[in-house]
Amino acid sequence: MAYDPNRHEVILFGGHAYYNWGEAGTWAWDGNNWTNITPSSYPPPRFLPAIATDLARSRVVMFGGQNPYGL
Repeated sequence: MAYDPNRHEVILFGGHAYYNWGEAGTWAWDGNNWTNITPSSYPPPRFLPAIATDLARSRVVMFGGQNPYGL
């Protein structure tokens, strides 16, 4: 998860359950509610990605993660 300075929300990508290799959903937390904000184009499912806020560019960035093919 990482804070999105543009949306003023915390962004969460993916997730992992014991029975699959991860989810590809993108969610936003506004302090009260979770909202699914999965765009029409998104990265493949993965778990254990690194997500951070790039304040210089005012963006949330994601790197890596793991899936059956070893992202």
